[in-house]
Amino acid sequence: MPAFDDLIKYLNALNISIVLAACIVVFIFCILNIDKLLRFKEIIAGLFVTISSSARQTKISSSIRAKTMKATKMFQSDGLSILPNDLKIEWVKNENRDTFLKDNRLIIRMSQKSNPHENFVNAILEFVSVGLLYKERAYMDNKVMKAADISVIQKLLLSASIDSLTYFNNRILTEIITEDNELTDLITEIAAIDGNGMFINILLNEYMKVGNKIFPQPPDPCLIAESKEFLRYLYNISMGLCITFDDFIFNREYFKTCVLLAARTETLERRGVTPYLKNITNYINQGIETIYIFGLGRKVDVAKLIAKEASENNFEIRGTKTHYYSHRALHNTKRISGVCIEITVFKE
Repeated sequence: MPAFDDLIKYLNALNISIVLAACIVVFIFCILNIDKLLRFKEIIAGLFVTISSSARQTKISSSIRAKTMKATKMFQSDGLSILPNDLKIEWVKNENRDTFLKDNRLIIRMSQKSNPHENFVNAILEFVSVGLLYKERAYMDNKVMKAADISVIQKLLLSASIDSLTYFNNRILTEIITEDNELTDLITEIAAIDGNGMFINILLNEYMKVGNKIFPQPPDPCLIAESKEFLRYLYNISMGLCITFDDFIFNREYFKTCVLLAARTETLERRGVTPYLKNITNYINQGIETIYIFGLGRKVDVAKLIAKEASENNFEIRGTKTHYYSHRALHNTKRISGVCIEITVFKE
């Protein structure tokens, strides 16, 4: 096999042994497929559940960890660190759960239940309510963070187990939101911005960035108030309530962002990207630190072109980051491929 012989020669030239190369390949495979390895561990433990309670617990914890790691890939793929990288279940006999972070792994101590959906939901509840924006959540509005927790929990459960999501909605969520109209409204607002790609890519992203700036200082009431106003600002955009140039800007003490929609084909055909570039310059001159450019369907390439031209022609732009998402239309369940490009402005 000529190709294999060429590979051997190449490795020899780099002084890399075949054994070492194989180990590297296996290591990379394990890192990229940890959920599959945990699933394999679950299967092996399952062979001994009838004769060992320890094996039964190992099977359950491996299953929970595998499902959680697979579900959280939607966050990791965007390059965000809004959730811990891993979790570990430690089974205890008492009913009082205890959760803490260690080496970016969330340790969850909880009792085992006979209902598998209850076990999984309890673990996800702890994983999100403690791990989501672990350092930064203390600086945001408490009720907004509670609504964000519920929204992330539902997204994870939807990705991992419909039955567990149903258990959560029927047994836990109903009790949480009963007689709390404000929390219900916040969850509804987050659902709207999530359908427009703004929940993870903007709201949680900005919460993380702003929280990191102030950490470890004491919480600032001004930031807490702004965090709630920022959610309403994104909600207004997602509902099509923003019309004027200033409506798309949120320039306060902590949050200095704006949203630019690549939506007007006639403008692009008549004048190119020049109007968009002028708007970006105006945003930067007003002190905006992060600009988010959105494009849907055929406008995805337009959004990328605007970001590319802006980055090449404005020395104040420090970098760009591209987030892909599935846009949900307001009045039906139709999905459209979308892109959100995050432009970061250089600040002293």
